[in-house]
Amino acid sequence: MEIFIDVLEKMAKEENPLFKEHIAKFSRSKSSTQLRLLLYGYLAKPESYATHIAKLTVFIGRNHGFEHSDKLQYLLRKAIGEAFSYLEVQERKKFIEYLLSINIPRESGVFTEPGTHKKHIFRGHGRTLYQYLSAIPQDKLFEHFKAKQRFQELHRKFGKN
Repeated sequence: MEIFIDVLEKMAKEENPLFKEHIAKFSRSKSSTQLRLLLYGYLAKPESYATHIAKLTVFIGRNHGFEHSDKLQYLLRKAIGEAFSYLEVQERKKFIEYLLSINIPRESGVFTEPGTHKKHIFRGHGRTLYQYLSAIPQDKLFEHFKAKQRFQELHRKFGKN
C-alpha cells in the first residue's frame, strides 16, 4: 500500500489527469480506504486541492464519518489544517459554519443511572468539534467570531492542562 500511496502522491503533485480521474471516481465513495487514499493525494499539494478537501469534509460529515475515530479522521484534520489557508474567504466562512454545525450523537448522550435514576450528560460533548477546530490555524480561525468563541469554550473543556 505504501508504494501505491507514493505513486498517488507523485501523481497529485504533478496534477496528473489519472489522479483527477481518481478524484472523480472516488470522491463520493463510502469506502474509508478510498477516501484515505484521496486524502494522501490531497496532502501532497494542498494548495491545489483545498476546495476538494472542504467538499470531502462535508461529504464525510453528511455520511456520519465524524462518528468514527480512525486514520481517516486524522488525515482529514491534517488536510484541513494544511489547506484551510488556501480557501477563498467565502469558502472559509461556509466551511467554518459547517464545522460549527457538527453534532455527534454519541457525544451528546444522556444516560440514566439504573439504581438512582439520575441523569448524566456525557462529558465528551464537543470533543470532535474541538479536534476539527484545533486543526485550523488559529490566526485564520480567530477571524470568525463564533468559531473563536466556540474554540475557546472547548479549549477550556478539553485543552491541555
